[in-house]
Amino acid sequence: MLVATEVATEEHVALALKHQVDILWIGARTTANPFAVEALARALEGTDMPVLVKNPVNPDPSLWMGAIERLAKRDIKRLGAIHRGFSCYHKSPYRNPPQWEIPLQLMKKLPALPMIHDPSHVTGNRRLIRKTAQRALEYKMDGLMIEVHPSPEEAWSDKDQQLTPAMFADLLTNLHLQPASSASSANHNLEKLRQQIDSLDQELLDIIEKRLVVSREIGTFKKTKGIPPLQKGRWQELLTERLSRAGHKGISASFIQQVFEIIHKESLAVQANISRKAARENQHSKKANTKRIL
Repeated sequence: MLVATEVATEEHVALALKHQVDILWIGARTTANPFAVEALARALEGTDMPVLVKNPVNPDPSLWMGAIERLAKRDIKRLGAIHRGFSCYHKSPYRNPPQWEIPLQLMKKLPALPMIHDPSHVTGNRRLIRKTAQRALEYKMDGLMIEVHPSPEEAWSDKDQQLTPAMFADLLTNLHLQPASSASSANHNLEKLRQQIDSLDQELLDIIEKRLVVSREIGTFKKTKGIPPLQKGRWQELLTERLSRAGHKGISASFIQQVFEIIHKESLAVQANISRKAARENQHSKKANTKRIL
């Protein structure tokens, strides 16, 4: 049986080589640090050690590729990648959403590089492991890295994502290893496009959130200066400019008008709420002063 372990420092590498560990992997946080990866590459130079590189914590394909290239430049030939998902700042059923388009992009750029999927870290939930493991195999990834523990509830860390040996055996029995059919391939392509939509939708939500933050600041300024929330002239100028820009991009004018009318309505609501809150606070302050005088 082969033994693998994670290394994060040159000292780790030296100890692993000394004790004849068979396979090394570089963790997600180490991958994100080019200086740490370079130090590991120097320590491994001249060895024939297989090295697997986990994707960085954040969805940055260039960091992942850069870590692999640093090791390759040190003539480390037995390289592979581990897809363990990426951190996110929105609610998700996954601990680290897979963002499949990123590992698939790496597989396309480096077709000879083995790609291992880590459903344990992607899901953080043993009930979701089979689904993502099967998806990885359908995407023609080369293997799986799965956490197994005889008593997950007693594990020192990550207990929710670990399988018992019996669960692991059942998983292996039920995974389908046959090549994907043409219909399945079409579904894969559709899934990749859906992943892009999911990513873009999150960007939209982030942008809307930032816009509303600015609207609150504008509302506070207007309240201080006694300016009403609705400025009809400004709104008409904004809408006309956005419609013109949409036309140049080939986007339906009626669609963009509806979108910006909804956004504008919410911005006015945010600003009006600031005015109402300030009015309540002012009224409360006057009552307090009246009580003190009495």
